[in-house]
Amino acid sequence: MLRQASVFLLMLVGAGVLIGCGSTPAGPDNDLVIIMITGLDGDQAFDPAVATVKVGQSVAWKNNDTATHRPILTNVFDTKQLPGGATSAATKMTTPNTYEYKCTIHPSETGTIVVTP
Repeated sequence: MLRQASVFLLMLVGAGVLIGCGSTPAGPDNDLVIIMITGLDGDQAFDPAVATVKVGQSVAWKNNDTATHRPILTNVFDTKQLPGGATSAATKMTTPNTYEYKCTIHPSETGTIVVTP
């Protein structure tokens, strides 16, 4: 009985860790920054339009629009096509710089990532 209770407790703790990881807000003190892709009446945008991260942090894009998007910066990242509701794989930012990127499907949709030391 004690062994079953221990296994159950470990399962609960593991579930709590997984749920907690998914709900951590993005910010400069966290390892992952999520940039939202939004759309309003056909007006696509990245939110934030300028994301500031530190070297070693990762960036991912979540498509909150119903249209497919593809944020890309040649030789740095390519999210591939992201249908509505999808989140890209994370890209670890390793070099301080200012990176301007765009959606290859909607060329007027641009964003900037500022990577600081």
